Order: sequence, then structure tokens, then C-alpha cells
Amino acid sequence: MASNFKASTRRQATIQAKPTRRRSIGRPAADAESIGREGLIETTCQLLRELPPNLITRAEVARRANVDPSLIRYYFNDRSSLLEAATERITAAFSRSLAKAATSRGTTADARVRARINAIFDLIGEYPFFQRLFVEELSDSPSHAGDKLLRKLVLEAIGDLRQVVNEGVRAGELKATNLPFLFASMLGLAEFAATGGTVLNMATQGKLDQATAARRYRNYVGDLLIGGLRAG
Repeated sequence: MASNFKASTRRQATIQAKPTRRRSIGRPAADAESIGREGLIETTCQLLRELPPNLITRAEVARRANVDPSLIRYYFNDRSSLLEAATERITAAFSRSLAKAATSRGTTADARVRARINAIFDLIGEYPFFQRLFVEELSDSPSHAGDKLLRKLVLEAIGDLRQVVNEGVRAGELKATNLPFLFASMLGLAEFAATGGTVLNMATQGKLDQATAARRYRNYVGDLLIGGLRAG
């Protein structure tokens, strides 16, 4: 009887010592699926509106999305692939913005050029660290996805400018120009609007609130570039 008691005690100890089985790697739990891949990309895009890309980690995305970091590992191989997916969404939005500008042409070449300037200012205003995302985070990606996305965006924007400027030249409204330099100027001037608020405030001696200064700066850039493009 003592022997049976000892055997029973050993069986109970074995049951108590048996570790809790962890969920195997696979599809996320049902409550996590409500976030999903698209939700993680959108969360990353939101963070890219607020933070330099080097501060956006999988842990930070998980914290903002209120999910376990393992969910990110399920949908994305690594941090780079998550940033690539977010960048693809951002560049697609810019492409749509360019397409909208093309379909809502103004009656003059000036208006068409200004629409493109506004599209670039809107992009950089929403994502002030846009270039840093490519240069610091995606340029060394093994998949070269960042380079492909940036090339697509740049070539698409320059091609769109080429059509607008060529139409203006044929109509006698604009003069021919260096289109890659024109696009680079638009991008650089838009970046200053997004990141140079302190300098702009000093330059205006603090007489303008931030929103007014940004609006006037954008209009000034448009006048400056369009003035340089006008024929005659």
C-alpha cells in the first residue's frame, strides 16, 4: 500500500511539473487578427509622420498598436520588411496625389506646375523624414526594395513634370528647364518647410505663427519656381 502511495505521489508531481504548452508558431490568435498586416503597416506610417525612422522599432510599433511583438514577426521577416511595406504605401499615396493633380489641371501652365509643387509639399509635410527613410534605412536593404521604390517615385514625378513643362513650352507659357534639378529643388524646399520651422521663425522674427509662416513659405516657393519657368 505504501508502494502504491509513493507511485501515486510521483505521478502527481510529474503532472504538476509538466510545463504549460506554448502556442506553436502559426497564425496569430483571434484577437490579434483584428489588427492584422494592414493595421501594422498603418501604425508604422503613423509613426513615420512623427518620428525619425531610426526610432521606429518593432517594439515601438507593437506598443503603439497595442499588440504582442510576435505579431509583427509573424507578418514581417524583420524591421526592414516592415519599413519597406510602409514606404510602399506612402509612395503609392504620392502617386495618387500626382494623378489627381494631372486630372484636375488648371487652365494655365502656372496652375499645373503649382499643383505639382503642392503635391510634393503635402507629401513632405505629412512625412518630414521621407528622404531619411530611404537614405538611412532602406538603401542597404538586401532586397533593394527601397531603391526601387525611390526610383519609381522620382522617375514618375520627373515624367509628370516633363509633360506639364513641355505643354507649357508648346503653348508659349513656359521655357525649357532642367527637370531633374526642378524636381530636386521642389523636394529640398519642401523639406525645409517641414523641418526648418525654427530657422523660419527666426527669419521672420517670430512675427508669424507656424501655420501662417508655412502657408506663406509654400506660396513663395511656388511663385519663385513658377517665375523662373515663365517664358519671356
